[in-house]
Parts: sequence; C-alpha cells; structure tokens
Amino acid sequence: MPAPTMTRSTSTVAVILALAIALALIPATPAGADERSAERIAGLDRYETAAAIALDAFDPDEVDTVYLATGEGFADALAAGACAADGGAPVLLTRPDTLPDATAAAFSDEALTGGSGGEDRFSPDRVIIAGGTSAVSETVSLNFDPGVEVLRKAGANRYETAKELALDCFDADAVDTVFLATGEDFADSLAAVPAAARADAPLLLTGPDGLHPEAQEGLEAFSPDTVFLVGGPAALGEAVEDDLLIKSGKDTVERLAGRDRYATGATIATTAFPGDMFDPPETAFPGDMFDPPEKVYLATGEGFADALAGGAAAGHLDVPLLLTRSGFVPAVVRQALGTIGAADSVLLGGEAAISAEVERDLDTDLPELIYTDVSTPGSQQFWAAGLDGSDRRRISDERSGLYDINGTISPQGNQVAFARAEGLASPVGDLSATGIGNEHVERLSDFASASQCIVRPWDWSPDGGVIAWTCDPDDGAPRAGLTTLDREVTEFTAPDGVAYSSPQFLPDGDVLVVRVEEDAPPELRRLDPDTPGAAGDLVYAAEDEGRLRSMSVSPDGTRAAFARAVDPDDDDPRPAATLFVVDLATGQATELLDEDPDRHELQRWHPDGERLIVATGGYGGDSAVSFVDADSGAIEEVVTPDMLRSGFTAAVVDITPDGDTLVFTEADLDADNVANVSRVYRVNADGTAMADVGLGTLATNPRINAAAFD
Repeated sequence: MPAPTMTRSTSTVAVILALAIALALIPATPAGADERSAERIAGLDRYETAAAIALDAFDPDEVDTVYLATGEGFADALAAGACAADGGAPVLLTRPDTLPDATAAAFSDEALTGGSGGEDRFSPDRVIIAGGTSAVSETVSLNFDPGVEVLRKAGANRYETAKELALDCFDADAVDTVFLATGEDFADSLAAVPAAARADAPLLLTGPDGLHPEAQEGLEAFSPDTVFLVGGPAALGEAVEDDLLIKSGKDTVERLAGRDRYATGATIATTAFPGDMFDPPETAFPGDMFDPPEKVYLATGEGFADALAGGAAAGHLDVPLLLTRSGFVPAVVRQALGTIGAADSVLLGGEAAISAEVERDLDTDLPELIYTDVSTPGSQQFWAAGLDGSDRRRISDERSGLYDINGTISPQGNQVAFARAEGLASPVGDLSATGIGNEHVERLSDFASASQCIVRPWDWSPDGGVIAWTCDPDDGAPRAGLTTLDREVTEFTAPDGVAYSSPQFLPDGDVLVVRVEEDAPPELRRLDPDTPGAAGDLVYAAEDEGRLRSMSVSPDGTRAAFARAVDPDDDDPRPAATLFVVDLATGQATELLDEDPDRHELQRWHPDGERLIVATGGYGGDSAVSFVDADSGAIEEVVTPDMLRSGFTAAVVDITPDGDTLVFTEADLDADNVANVSRVYRVNADGTAMADVGLGTLATNPRINAAAFD
C-alpha cells in the first residue's frame, strides 16, 4: 500500500502568491465598501466585555446552552469556542472561584440561584463548564438554579479537555475537517474559531514538537479528510506534520500561517471567507461561502480575553475574526479586510485593547484620490481628499527629514504603498504603507540602507497582498522583486550586467518586467514568482538600445504599452519618445506617434483598454493631455495647451474608473523635472468643466482611488 502524501504550505510568499492567482477575478472592492463603518463592543473588564459580545450576537430566546470558561487562560475557552459556535451557544468567562457580577448579569433571574441576573438575558437549559476544577471551581457551578443542568467537560490537561469538548459536541461520523492548534500559546489560534465553525470542524490542541496523544486520539475518532494546522513551524513544528503522516495517515494537511500572529489571522480569515469570487478555489469549506460577510470582528492580538467570547460569536454569525495591533491596523490585516469585502467592522474591547486611532481608521470612508503635499519644509506626506477637494486629511505622519514619494493605492483602496525616503539629494527609502483613516506608517522593507536605494512600489497583486517594487541604487544595477504585506521578500536575481525594472502583475500571477543587459537592447520578460532566479520567458525584444519608459499593462492583461526614447540621453528626464504597444501573447509590437515624436509621457491605459493616456510637452511648452488609440495612434486632445497657465506642464494624469473624469497636476517644472509649484485640476473626459480641485499650490502626484467609485 503506498504511503499517503502530504500537501504542505509553509511558505508565506507561496501562499499569498497562490491566492493572488486564485483571487485575480475579485472585484477591486464590493459595492458599498467605499462607505465604511466601525462600532465597538466593550465592557469595563474582560468579563463584562465577553457578556456584551455574547448578548449582542445571540438572541437569548434561542439559546439553550451556554459555555463557561476561565477568563485567566485561553486554552479551554478556545476549544469550547468551536463547539459553542457549532451549537449556537455563547461563551462567557468567569473567575476560577467566583462568578463575576458582569457574567451573572448576562443570565436571567430564573437561571441563577437567588435571582441576581438581568432581564431579557440568557435562560439556558444547561451550562457547560469547560475545564477542570482548577480552572473553574465547583463553587462557580453553585450559582445556577437547580433547574439548570450544569455539566463539566474536562480532562487531565488542556489537550484532553479540548478532545472531550470536541467529541461531546460533534458527530464523529459527520466530521470531514479538523483544525489543529498549539496549546502552548493563543496568538495563532484566536482567528481559527469562526473558520472552524464555517467548516463544521472541531478544534483540537497539541504541543509544538509532535502530535499530542490526546490530539491523536481525537483525530482517530473523527478520521477527517483534511487537517488544518494553525500557525507556522514555531507554533506547530514539522514534527507535528510528520506525526500526522506517520501516526494518523492523513493525506491532506494544510498549514494556515503567516509571518506573525496578524498575518496568520489574516490567512485564516481569507481562506475561510475569501469574499465575492467568480472562480473560487477548492477548499474544505462549504460551497456557498463566497458571499462577503456582513461584518468583520477585530480583537487585539496582544491579549486573548476579548477574542475568546468573540470567536464563538463570530462563528455563530458566520463572520471572520481578525487580530489587530492596539495602536494601528497592520497592512496585512487591511488587505484581508479588503479581500473579505465587509464594509463594517466590530471592535472587541475598550480603547486600552484597541485604540481610538484604529477605530477612526476603520470608520473612515475610502477617499476618491490621494496626493502629495509638499508645503511643509523638510518633509512631504500623503493626503487624501475628494475630487471636489472635500474631506482633506493627512494619511502619513509628518516626520522632519522624511519624504513620502511614489504612492500607489491598493486594489481594495484602503491603503497606500510608497517609499519613505531620507532626504531627496541622495535618497534612501524603504517600502512603507499607511491606511486611509489615520497617519500610522508601517515599514515593509529593511534593505534600502544597505542597498543605498529607494524601494519604489510599482504594482499590486490583484488581491492586494503582494507589492512589486524596484530599487535603483546610486552605484549598481537596478533590482526588482516582490514583498508581501507581512514583509517576506522575493527578489528577481540576475547575472552580472543584467537588471530588472518596472515589474507588473499579470492576471495569471506572473510578473512582466523590463530586462536590460549591458550593451544590449531592452526586453520584456515574463517571470514566474516561484522561480525568481530564472530568466523567464521572452515576450518582446527591442530592435536597438534605448530606455523603455513608463510601462503599463492593459486592464485585461493582454497588452503592454511603453514609451521609448527617440534619441536616448540619460541626462534628459523627458526625452522625445514614441509609444509602443506589445501583444503579450504574440510579442507583436505596434509603434505609435512615430511620425511626430515629442516629449510623450505615457501615464496609463484608459479604463476601456483601447486607448492610452499621454501627457505631451516639455517644460511648459505646448503641454497637452491626450487619449491615444492603442491600435491606430489617433490622438484626441483632452487638455490643450491654451487650457494651462503659461509656462506650466501637465505632469501627472489619472482617470476615474468610468473614464468620465481626469485629474492632473499642472506643474512648473525645472530642467531636472522637479515641480517647484504645482496644482491639481480635474476635467471632464471631453475637455469641459476644468476646475482647480482646491488642494493648494503645493499639491502634486494625484492618484485616483478606483475602489471609491464602485
């Protein structure tokens, strides 16, 4: 008999890139997600918070059973949460020797001895105490009326308790999936409870260095088809996987893990709740799971108490639970929120657990555009606003000597990736990210100083989980690669004398790059992120040397456009250029504007996929913004030179997803292509109704947030 095979998924980059391919057809954001809201459920302590969470999520008239676990440890309540969610029961917390007043108040008078409970509260037929008497003493059970059946599910240790709880509440013959988490720490496991509930799966506990005997007994009793390991190798080591293979004979083992507890929670949540997908992957979860949930629960990842009751409540409501830092939402969590597609967030716990800054970030609607404000001497930051200049707010913190540049908005529209540079003369800057509701900046790379370069974000993967970047050192060849939002890096390595730049994602998950070899014409190549050291597939080779500028992939991913200098000159930042459009399937190239080369700056594709948006002109001379037909080269001017102030240039252009409105920077450029004075304007696509957006005279680099227009 052949040995069963094991499917392992331990590489965060591989997991997220695989998701990027599977999620390529996700809409940028679900309808209505541009209007976001956040509410908070909190009490004065963990016991009152747990009661408030339970009473908010459950209808007391429909609750027959309540689980009670200690609030001073995580293990018993964690295992009880999966059972409780499966059975439509809340989890409440207690002190080991005393039922807290806040917990007692969650029960009706009829449920408690002496009638000290509240009105319209839980009146269960039974209360199940999770854990032994050292966790919850017999004294606590005496608080309940004799008409309430009080049961205890416990073992000699937390592993046996988890097994006994699972065997009590799940029909072993009906279980196809089991979640397995470490019993040593709570960090990776909190988000697993609603995911387990969605898969109708129990949650068992084991040690980090091998399969615990109690967990093995539970697995033998359930005999599941799939086992999900919750957490990375530090939480559940390779020995656990080996034991599953050897002792239990499992042939499908999936690891749900990220670089830290926040990334792990995000991976769990997006696997179980992948949002509104047209082409869902095969998973162990129910086939009707692809409707976005109505909301998302968030709990602090710095403690376990609030998430214990929250996991059971989230599982009952069929919504995910994510972990957040107390002071800000990590980038990987913001991405998960966008992928899941729920516009409403529920924060569990008071401001000591989750700050007001986090609530403000999640309670802020998506802005219609972002831009750079350069009005503060010695620094510059990103701001957000509406197309009419309303609701202006800074979204990256003001730090003297730091310059936030090259911003690009995630597909879900809820965060911005950019380079945070140290000065502008000889700049060094790491890849960074910020949300759109507060000013916290999270650094995503740490190699800029060693490489003496700015790590510039170039493109997002379709699911918003990976950023393609370039890094151009003062001395040496440019570098390019990918970074996940939990900071795992894949660099496209190349032999000496070869450099990659302008990486952009294609719908199948591959990356299109410009490849330049010394003394050779530039090429477009398709690279597989799973083999970053390979040369990739040649898509197009230029006929002679010269820079390929401003490459842009069409909306459907079938063509690439770029500008190509007519007379290459490294000292000229805006050389005369023609445009090329390359069919990525055949490599056939069409040259546009070749009879009238000018200082053509390719901005991007029009949303219709048939035209290019081009800014033409030098330093204030005959500047214009045009649509250029990608097949014929026919030019349609939108902003003509006489619409701009004398001596000013249309420098940066973007367009709304419906193609109706353009925004652009009218800038006074010097010989180094630096904007000394700039304004942002909007104009209809037919060239009418041009107006100053009203962001001031030192606003530049506007970027439309497409997700805000759904």
